[in-house]
Amino acid sequence: MLKTARVYILLSIILLSGISSKLYAQNTPITSETIQIKTHPVTDEASGIKSNNISRDTLKQIEAILVELPPRTQQTAHHHLAEELIYIVSGKGYTLMWNKPDGEKIRYDWSEGDMLSPTINAWHQHVNLSREEPARYLSMSSTPEVLNIFGDSKFLTSSHYVPEDRWQYSINQEPEYEPVAEAGMGVVRMQIGHHIKDLPKRQLRNRRENVLGITVRPEGDMAGNQTMEWEVREYLTPDSGSPGHRHPWEVVYHIMSGEGYVLLEKLDGERRRVNWKSDDVFLVEADEYHRLVPLENSSPRIWQVKASGYFHNIGNLGIYDVDR
Repeated sequence: MLKTARVYILLSIILLSGISSKLYAQNTPITSETIQIKTHPVTDEASGIKSNNISRDTLKQIEAILVELPPRTQQTAHHHLAEELIYIVSGKGYTLMWNKPDGEKIRYDWSEGDMLSPTINAWHQHVNLSREEPARYLSMSSTPEVLNIFGDSKFLTSSHYVPEDRWQYSINQEPEYEPVAEAGMGVVRMQIGHHIKDLPKRQLRNRRENVLGITVRPEGDMAGNQTMEWEVREYLTPDSGSPGHRHPWEVVYHIMSGEGYVLLEKLDGERRRVNWKSDDVFLVEADEYHRLVPLENSSPRIWQVKASGYFHNIGNLGIYDVDR
């Protein structure tokens, strides 16, 4: 009898907890913190190419810049001692990459939904093939972390050295899931070179119950990167969203499809709710509580980028305040 009573009490607590959580979310102030990356204004201009640093005054580890290439435009070739992830927002074109000033140029054709990551410090040049339409991409790099260490922007281009092991890996590695894992994060971990196609429609593996995904760790998984990490998650039910948590690294979230909301709370701040939908981007600061909640029948697919490699390398995983 006592055991039965305890079961009823436990079930009641779980039920009330779920109801309380939903009511709390409903009563949380709603703020507007998303940008629509296909239509967001790009107002800064250099060499005829417009851009918008959407991370300015918010992030200190990741630089997130929205860039628009006019029709029939090729960007000036450049290189930098910072890792970079590039998501194609719209348009068609190609990117040339090479590992030394007179090196062989390798071409990667891209379209909306593709993603690229040049080997650190490799030369690269983006080209818009359309005669009529601009092409947009979102660049996310570890530039702030590099500048925080060296304090001089000239350092970013001070050398032509490209790590040969990273370059060889990147030009030879086709996207593929790791074949060894049977459970946990390893099931969805991928090895990728410079380019992966069509993330919004790419087939995903089961990460856990009602969650599909890809995980690319900052352990050389893509382009040999040791700082930049990214994941794709597709949440099949409203209760499969990520648990609320904090960590010392920042996150850039891009909603590839679906609808939902995120609960956010800065240290010593008030909790707030941000609604999101397809093509939205929102930013999470370091040590900011965040919890993703999909809407019913939405099954959102979400791409998240973080410069977490530094923290992993020093053993500071820093994940805390985990809840449901």
